[in-house]
Amino acid sequence: MVRTTNDSGASTEGLGVLRISDPIEFLYGEHDRQLVICAALDHLASSPEAPDARETADLILNYADTDMPLHLRDEEEDLFPRLLERCEPEDGLENLVDQLEHEHETDSVLYQRFKDALHAIAHGRPLDHPDVFKSDAEAFAALQRRHLNWENGTVLPLARQRLTPEDLEEMRVSMAARRHGTTVD
Repeated sequence: MVRTTNDSGASTEGLGVLRISDPIEFLYGEHDRQLVICAALDHLASSPEAPDARETADLILNYADTDMPLHLRDEEEDLFPRLLERCEPEDGLENLVDQLEHEHETDSVLYQRFKDALHAIAHGRPLDHPDVFKSDAEAFAALQRRHLNWENGTVLPLARQRLTPEDLEEMRVSMAARRHGTTVD
């Protein structure tokens, strides 16, 4: 896959090369991708036998198993610690970060509950418990949207205000290095 720079601050040139020019914009871009995954999951939950179900399940599995763990590490290892260090007590960020990290754990547990169903759909097999899949998938998507509202509405704007250019450069380097085969400009 070949891509050029986009509004998320990310670009790929050739296969496996990712350049992150702005880590905050990159995180916004990842959040946009998560919203696409939520919409795909809602679609799949309501229509697990749709003509595009196998492709949609593959898309979700690929994102959840490959990209999402990287994104969680970006936040938990790079963004949150730096932001907590720079924020003022009146920013009230400590409780929000605790909540968001707890939600990351909850999301992982919930994803594991319906991951086998996604594999079944991706391989064209019928679901053993379609109602359970529907309920879990819709709950996951709703929790993700709520979580992303907090991050996009509070955390990332605060990061723009509080993080130093040095913090952002350290994040950029760390986030790029986390993705194997990456080069850093």
